[in-house]
Amino acid sequence: MSEFSSGFSSSPLVSVIIPVYNNEKSIARCIDSLLKQTYCSFELIVIDNNSTDKTMSICKQYGGSDSRIKIESETMQGVSFARNHGLEKMRGDYVTFVDGDDWCNPCYLETLVSDAITYNTDISGVAFDRGELHDEDKGEVAILDSSPLLDFTTQLHFNAAVCSKLYSRSVIEGIRFPVHLTIAEDKVFGFRAFEKASRASFRNWKGYHYTVNPYSATHEDISDDHFRAADALKDECLRYIHGKVGILSEDDTCRLMCLYIDEYINLIRYYATSSIDARGCNKERIEPYYRELMSIDMSRYKEFLGTKRVDNIKVMRLGRDTYSFLLRLLNVLRGRS
Repeated sequence: MSEFSSGFSSSPLVSVIIPVYNNEKSIARCIDSLLKQTYCSFELIVIDNNSTDKTMSICKQYGGSDSRIKIESETMQGVSFARNHGLEKMRGDYVTFVDGDDWCNPCYLETLVSDAITYNTDISGVAFDRGELHDEDKGEVAILDSSPLLDFTTQLHFNAAVCSKLYSRSVIEGIRFPVHLTIAEDKVFGFRAFEKASRASFRNWKGYHYTVNPYSATHEDISDDHFRAADALKDECLRYIHGKVGILSEDDTCRLMCLYIDEYINLIRYYATSSIDARGCNKERIEPYYRELMSIDMSRYKEFLGTKRVDNIKVMRLGRDTYSFLLRLLNVLRGRS
């Protein structure tokens, strides 16, 4: 596809926000993939989070050669601060987020903008791929206009990541990333954006390449951050549900609660695969989360949780220690430890 070949007379400005921290091995690939976009009406806002390697030097080289690239610096306050800084600086009609480890298909921005305008959506999204991208058909488009939030919470159409989506300026007005979270901050941001959205679209096309970082916060021993993430998602769900008493159906309530139930499952998994010391320090703390998860009536939630999550809960019912042993054994067999 050529630049914005969908027949529109104007090209809205897209702000692409890229938080970086010690990404010297990947940031060039990330920026190059965006400079090769078929859609050219964008600005790149790169926010360096006090990198100690050559990341900032590489970014400044790009900034000196292309006026669309803006380089910002943040003291080391985390990805939420960095993204919020980018939101304060953005000039675009739309905004999308790209991580410094990742890269995008050349038609990525064009596809998101075209879908947003064609289908008149507040949020447009595509799938992301954890492997090599392939040239493939653009896939079918799902329009979410009855309740985008309910589809988001159960991830029937969207993954929970903030990347791979385009947000209109109006839908993220007043919404920021929670700075007290280093895990699931994107889920909270997404929850609030989808709550505000009246219409969203999703194209089943892998236009965003996601790189798994084994050193990210989501791959460490269980910590305060994991507990805060689970608590924050539960608070978001209950806030919304309590504000819709008498309006939401029982099924809708179950679907919303699946978001924090899913995070509880993640929390127990982090505990189960943590080091012996980390499990010992958090044994009492994890207990109420484990008990609440085990008390769930699976007959109410299994339709919305999906087979994989239901199977996880079934194994957890064997006991925390048994679950931990089985999960760690599985990781050994897979060569992960």
